[in-house]
Amino acid sequence: MPFMMPGLCVAASAALAGVLPGGLATAMPAWARALLVGSGPLVLHLLVPLADMACGWWAGTAAAATGLGGASGRQQAATANAAPTAPPLGRAVRGIDAEDGAPPTQPPGPDNFWARALPMASILTHMAAVLYALTLVSAAATGGIPPPAAAAAAASAASPAAAVASTATTAAVPALLPLLAFTLAAAGAVAFGAIHELIHSRHPGHLTTMRAFLALFWWSPAAAVHHWHHKVMCTPKDHTCAPRGMTVYAFIPRYVVGSYAKAWALAAEACRRNRKPILSPHNSALVAWTAQLLSLAAISMLLGPTAAAFHAAVCAGMLVYIGALDYTFHYGLVRPPAAQLLQPLPPAGAAAAARDAELAADQATGATAAAAPSPQPPREYAPVTRFNSWSSSYPLENAMTCHGLQHAEHHISAGTSHAWLRATSARNPRLPAPLLLMALAGFVPPLWRAVMDPRADDANSQNLAHLRAAAKAAHATTAARCSPPTPIATPATGRAFAAAAGGSTSALGTDARAAAATGDGGEAASGMEVAGEAGEAERVTEAHVAWALQPAP
Repeated sequence: MPFMMPGLCVAASAALAGVLPGGLATAMPAWARALLVGSGPLVLHLLVPLADMACGWWAGTAAAATGLGGASGRQQAATANAAPTAPPLGRAVRGIDAEDGAPPTQPPGPDNFWARALPMASILTHMAAVLYALTLVSAAATGGIPPPAAAAAAASAASPAAAVASTATTAAVPALLPLLAFTLAAAGAVAFGAIHELIHSRHPGHLTTMRAFLALFWWSPAAAVHHWHHKVMCTPKDHTCAPRGMTVYAFIPRYVVGSYAKAWALAAEACRRNRKPILSPHNSALVAWTAQLLSLAAISMLLGPTAAAFHAAVCAGMLVYIGALDYTFHYGLVRPPAAQLLQPLPPAGAAAAARDAELAADQATGATAAAAPSPQPPREYAPVTRFNSWSSSYPLENAMTCHGLQHAEHHISAGTSHAWLRATSARNPRLPAPLLLMALAGFVPPLWRAVMDPRADDANSQNLAHLRAAAKAAHATTAARCSPPTPIATPATGRAFAAAAGGSTSALGTDARAAAATGDGGEAASGMEVAGEAGEAERVTEAHVAWALQPAP
């Protein structure tokens, strides 16, 4: 499945240039040729979601036929409606249920080459398919006939009808270019699922492939910003998470421009911390953006300005696609401030109004802090849980994205390869339909809000109740043997961890230390530094939430 879209790109490019095997491009009707050239969005947003929903329906029917469907449904309902229990301390806040287990096998580390060999191969295949498409576009623009079409051209010389068909095929190329751009952009957005895998790797081969792809497609900020996103996700400072009520039309410009700005800020902060000039090769963002310019210049020199302009349009379309997909991943989900855990749950009818008021207050606080000469200390937020991400279990789209839509599990264990991710709770927030279909619904804001706003409110309410239960369980265990945790900055990394007085670290603090050290695979080895806000983002641990719930002395 990861190779389906690159294969479709090759077929669409060959149809545009008229080099399909057996002269199919000249034999097929004009509408069929246009359908093949622009088949990418059709496959992604219609055929794959329909097949996924059919698979889900068939699985449900088979379970009901064997007598398992009713029991499974009752068990899931009981799990969803039951009061949160107290899981082991190290798994409490992350939302792993007490009765659920870890994957049956130990996943390989983030520096294991073979764990991510398939995503790497799919990315290399995709880049080869795009370069092949650019070559055919350049040949069609300059009037040259690629070698595979030479025999067909010679044969058509003896037949006037074939010659007319060949001329019509060539004349239709400019009209088909936008359709091919849509197909390549859609394929690039799906390929970003494999890039996401490589971003979390520590293997040099994976990282080199990832950087080459991001430079070719003008999205180099993704690597550094994605590691930062894992630290600040679902808080007002994270521009890659769509707050409740924001439309996809407002989100995509914020997402793209904000990612470039944040990548520069992170790289500049790394240069200042290491006492290196910002305008120098030590600036990772500057180096990456230079690589982007060089890649476009190389395409222009080797294949001509038409191919370069076409590639720029493909890159722009791919960014819109990626923005629309990322819009769905965290829409409306929030990490509450630690202080909010002390407050009673709002009535169900007041959830939307409370969230809108909180968003307005956060925006006002941000504006005030930006204007003040000495900003207030950052607010501390609850830890990341499974309720902060939307997941999808549809098989085909998971196969196309290298099993990357077990999103809640990914944010719990970011360094684990997606092939080893398994759902550890039936309470993971899930999209009501395949992701590729929900991304289209986002472009119809009334439909999107009617479907997703109630679900986001429900997930946030469950998250708050879950955090309180987990924190109370943690406090009950650690209060007798630990004093209030104090952030201790580690000079080598600048990260802060919760440690108890007298050198004793609570069980939750130890678990948070291990998660912070290994959970965001690839950050340290990738050379794309996550600085400045790393300490403040990781300062809130499970132990801090537990102690926040203590009664005042």
